[in-house]
Amino acid sequence: MRRQRPLLAVLGLLALLTAACASAPPRCQTFDQCAAVVTVAITETRTLATDLLARRAISPATAQRVQDLADEARATVEHARTLASQGNPSGADAALEVAKGVLLRAEAALKERRR
Repeated sequence: MRRQRPLLAVLGLLALLTAACASAPPRCQTFDQCAAVVTVAITETRTLATDLLARRAISPATAQRVQDLADEARATVEHARTLASQGNPSGADAALEVAKGVLLRAEAALKERRR
């Protein structure tokens, strides 16, 4: 039973991360706010992967996959910022949606928890 508690805590963190990603649009009203919410979610994803790896709840390969996806999401947010600065708000919003999709892929990789 003792091993299940850390696993339950991990699953709770995953649920919290999912809720944060899913609720991002209502919490932000401007592009900069939305970009900040996605950036925070990226940081949380990285931290969660590192914590899970330290607890040996995920394999090093899964942790690396999540970090690679976080890199991809971060680059997409930067691309969105560039589009916004160039006066392309619809392109910037679309890029943020792509970044959110990448984070969902990272979440799926964490849920697999293959060892």
